[in-house]
Amino acid sequence: MPNFSHGSLATMEIDVANGTSYTAVTAYYNDVSLKEAIDTAETTVLGNTAKNYIPGLEDATFSLSGLFDPTLNGIITSCKRTVVAFRYRPSGAATGKVEFTGHCIMTSYKVDTSVSDAASQEAEFQVTNGVVVTVQP
Repeated sequence: MPNFSHGSLATMEIDVANGTSYTAVTAYYNDVSLKEAIDTAETTVLGNTAKNYIPGLEDATFSLSGLFDPTLNGIITSCKRTVVAFRYRPSGAATGKVEFTGHCIMTSYKVDTSVSDAASQEAEFQVTNGVVVTVQP
C-alpha cells in the first residue's frame, strides 16, 4: 500500500559546520526541489542497430524558494564559497521516513521584491560527492 505524505510535512536543514550543527530552515521555505541525474556513456559499436549505453556518474542539485527574512538571509549568505551539509526530509522528521543528506555548494542566491507581493528569496545548490538516501532511525 502506498505511503503518501503532504508536502507541508517536509523539513530542510543546512549546516555550515558540515554535519555537526544543523539549522532548520523549514519555516522560511515553501518549496524544496531535489533533482538527481545519472550520466550515460555511449558504447555503440559497428554492427549495432541501436545505441548502447552504460551508466556513468551521478549528479544532483537542489533549489529552495520561500519568503525573505533577515535571519534566513544570514544563514544562506554564510553558505557562500564553502561546502555545507544538508538534510532533506520530504515526508517530515520521524522514525522510518526517508531522508536525503550530503554536502553542497551554493551556486546562486536571489532576493526578489515587488510592490504587490511579499519579499521572497531563492537559493540553488550543487551537490558534491552524491546524495545519501537513508531511512530515519
